[in-house]
Amino acid sequence: MAIASGIAYTSYRLFMDKQRGIFERFHTMPISRSALLWGHVLTSLVSNALSLIVIILVALIMGFRSSAGIMPCRPRA
Repeated sequence: MAIASGIAYTSYRLFMDKQRGIFERFHTMPISRSALLWGHVLTSLVSNALSLIVIILVALIMGFRSSAGIMPCRPRA
């Protein structure tokens, strides 16, 4: 849910920037067209990573332990 809400918030920020005309203002400057999109994507990645770290740390502090491992389970003989 944290990842989905982070993506939704990023798309909302892009929509609001488009509505306010920020993209048109930046297109008059000597920067690449993809710089604004990459800025949103990178800040979203950092924000989502921090959110996930906080969620995992809180879950571990509360005592959550997963039985899942890196290696798949072997069938018992």
